Amino acid sequence: MEPSQHVEKHFSGDETVRDVVIDMADGITVPFALAAGISGAISSLHIIVTSIIATLFSLAVFGFVKGHFTDVSKIKSAWRTALIGSLAAGVAFPIAEAIA
Repeated sequence: MEPSQHVEKHFSGDETVRDVVIDMADGITVPFALAAGISGAISSLHIIVTSIIATLFSLAVFGFVKGHFTDVSKIKSAWRTALIGSLAAGVAFPIAEAIA
């Protein structure tokens, strides 16, 4: 049985816009929560950075899987998710450090 394609009638942007919005939501929430939680509890920068790298790796895996379901290249989706997640983490970490 062929999978049916869902067409978003209310969305007029291209696939890149849709993917960036989804990736930004994941890329901001997860690293920010991680940085805020860890920086408040641990003072070792090495552990914090390692945790963020592990989180970005898991976002890349998520992006790879997401690519399967969104008919975007899995590798492209993984890189895009990891890139946006790393940019978000780069912004989230200093904010979390300032708040914690």
